[in-house]
Order: sequence, then structure tokens, then C-alpha cells
Amino acid sequence: MTKQADRSIPRPLTMSELRQCWSLVVDDAEKERALARELQMADLLPELAMNDSNIEKSATPSTYPIVRTSYDLCSTEQSIERQSMRSFKLCVLRDIITGVKQDYFGEVKHDKFQELLKGWMKDDQPQVPDFELCLRDAVVMKDKGNESFRRGDYMKALEIYVKAWGCLMPYHIHAFPQSDKKVLYYGNLESQLFNNMMISLIKWCETDPLFNQESKFALWGIALNCGQLVTEPIRAATLDVNTMYKACERLLYVAKKLEETPNHPLKGHYALKKASMDHYKYFAEHLRDAPKEELLFKWDENARDRFVELTTQVRSRS
Repeated sequence: MTKQADRSIPRPLTMSELRQCWSLVVDDAEKERALARELQMADLLPELAMNDSNIEKSATPSTYPIVRTSYDLCSTEQSIERQSMRSFKLCVLRDIITGVKQDYFGEVKHDKFQELLKGWMKDDQPQVPDFELCLRDAVVMKDKGNESFRRGDYMKALEIYVKAWGCLMPYHIHAFPQSDKKVLYYGNLESQLFNNMMISLIKWCETDPLFNQESKFALWGIALNCGQLVTEPIRAATLDVNTMYKACERLLYVAKKLEETPNHPLKGHYALKKASMDHYKYFAEHLRDAPKEELLFKWDENARDRFVELTTQVRSRS
């Protein structure tokens, strides 16, 4: 038996497996809302990527599934959650990249995004790209986005930040051993990018006179989604203090802006639930004077418990 076929040992994901990790973009509004709330959509995970049927869904197996979506062994429940999170990210990026090319947020051009996704997935490449090169390209692109942001060109900054994220494809945070530094590099940069997208959306919404109220709500909604992605427990171990602090401050700011409009259409959003808001308020206060360059869990080991508590309170009530 070849190493590639041996299901008892860890190995890097193949290009085909990485592509299957990013295979589905949800294009149904109700399903997308459920995806953001629950992150447990089994139909997004390829059947061959689930553990053998005789293994409990919550149990970590001793062998890998036929198709791997994570480097480390994990339960089927974890695989579904991670695949759901990846699909949710694609929904958020789709909304940004199709929206910023229009004068207002109208109907999403799903086919256009699929074409962009194919390019990110490097469909013409049979071999897995070098991660260090992907990371370098993403950092260079992020810096260009920062330049556009400082000039006040928030729409351009958004486009560039999305392209920077695309440079990291087809990798994801679970494509590496969890002890590998690449997990930290990937997760930390990805968090910064979604954080930058969130503030770009906020600034764009506040400075562009062409947006009507409906369009502003669309922008606020995408900003909330970006903030949710930054602060999700699934990636918390890679967060630095500054990224978490800024994300929480921005989420609270958006929530306050929405309070100015009674019966706004974003009520019920995951990020606006009381447990989520309490989570953001705690960290916005707790991290105000903390050393901003430190990793969050290194600076405060007890912060892990806060993320576990958030998951229990919000997901279990969805």
C-alpha cells in the first residue's frame, strides 16, 4: 500500500482534496442564514470525507476518511463544522466581490464569483503550490490594500483584501498539523484580512453618499459577517490581541449604528445575539490596555474558556 492510500497515517492534503474543501458556495438566502448560525450543514461535506459510518459522529477515529479535509484526525462533526465555516467564508467573499463592482448592492452575480473561485483554486495547476509563496503574495497584496484604505478608497481596498485572501488558496487553517507554525501564520493573516474588510465596509458605508438605506444595511450585514469570521472560536488560537480588540470594537460599533433604526433587517444575526454582544463587550474592555502584539491565548490563557462558553450559549440556542 502506498503512503498516499494508507488511511492510518497523516499526510499532506492533495490538490484534489484541497479543492473539495472549497467546493460549495451556498446560494440560497435562508440556507446561508442557517449556515452562519449553526455551522453544521452535513450536505456541504463530501460523503467520502466523512469518517466510516460505524464511528460515532462526535468521536475522533483512528483512521482517516477516504477523502481528507484536515491534516489531523478529527470527528465527522468537526469536519462538517469546518467545511461549513469554509463555505460561509466563500459566501461573505462572494457578497463583497460581487457587490463592490456595482453602484449598489443588488442581485449577487453567482456565476461571476464561481469564475473567480476557479482562479483562486488554481485549476490549471496539478501540484499543490508552495505555502510560503502563497503567504508572501497575500502579505504583499494586503499591504497594497492598506495603501488604498489610507487614501480613502475603501471600495478598492476591499477588492484588494479579497484578492489577498485568494492568494492563500487552496490552503485553509486545518490543512496543516495543528502543531505547525503554518497554522498560526495562516490564521493570523486571514483574521487580519477579514478585520480589514470589516473596517473598509464600515468606512465605505459612512462616506459614500450614493448608498441608500437598503444598501447600507447590506454593507452592515457583510461587516457583521466579517467580524463573526474574525472572532469565531474555530480560529481563536491564532488571534493576536490587537486583531481581537479591533474586531470587537467594530462589531459593537456596527451594532450601535443599527440600534438607530428600529426594526432593521439584521435582527437575529449571530453577531447581534446577546451572548455574542456580551462576548465582544468583554474583550473590548479586557483588551483595551493589553499588549497588542501578543497572541490572545498567550496573554490570557483563560480567554479560551470565553470562546467555549460563547459556542455553548449561541450555537445551542440556534
